[in-house]
Amino acid sequence: MIALVTGGSRGIGRAIAAYLARQGMTTWLCSQNRERLNQTCQELQAQGLPVKAQELDVTSAWEVEEVFAKIVAESGRLDVLVTAAGVSGFSDLESDQDMQIWQRIISTNLTGTYLCSRAAVLEMRKTGGGRVIHISSVLGLKGIRHSLAYCAAKHGVVGLTRALAQDVMPWGITVNAVCPGWVRTDMGQQSMAAIAEHYDLPPAVFEEEELRAVPLGRWIEPEEVAEMVGYLISPQAAAVTGQAFEISGGL
Repeated sequence: MIALVTGGSRGIGRAIAAYLARQGMTTWLCSQNRERLNQTCQELQAQGLPVKAQELDVTSAWEVEEVFAKIVAESGRLDVLVTAAGVSGFSDLESDQDMQIWQRIISTNLTGTYLCSRAAVLEMRKTGGGRVIHISSVLGLKGIRHSLAYCAAKHGVVGLTRALAQDVMPWGITVNAVCPGWVRTDMGQQSMAAIAEHYDLPPAVFEEEELRAVPLGRWIEPEEVAEMVGYLISPQAAAVTGQAFEISGGL
């Protein structure tokens, strides 16, 4: 089987790519950061995992089409797509006045997810099925202060998941979303640090306060998100589609 993971060079995407490769899937890691992408690919290959690297800007429609066509031409098919590419950022009415933050977050997290999903399902229908997993967020299910663009984008991903699932059912393709809470990744910690700075709090103090609001009382590990993806691509989840699964420690 052939899998493609966007945002596969770090964090949640890397954990998912490693999980899929350990299941024996040839797994393409896609990322815009060439240096980090190649390093991650080499590290996973050193573990004996069947992974390949492909630079990709998910916000570019022509590049997405070109890259997906190239991967399918080389691999013969595409069975699994996981859209983990994403960015975060502090976002409120004042900070978004120049629209740069809004556009960057929406174009990567939502438009990028759509472009990759479209390219994938148009290939998957040729081979009679596939699995699409969107990495949304717990903020795709609720809103918080100072995250206007991120909440809007991640809510959009959940809506896209539910609508796309209806469209591709006749082709034997399922589409689901995973909605993590605070995950122990570089991006998660950077997000906490940015919000702490806004409130003029030490990052460690803000982290303690945030995790206190999580009933489980801890970060979610990237590997836990990967396990959820593993279920959704398994034969046991063949009848599961159009759903958004929260993995947030009860947040």
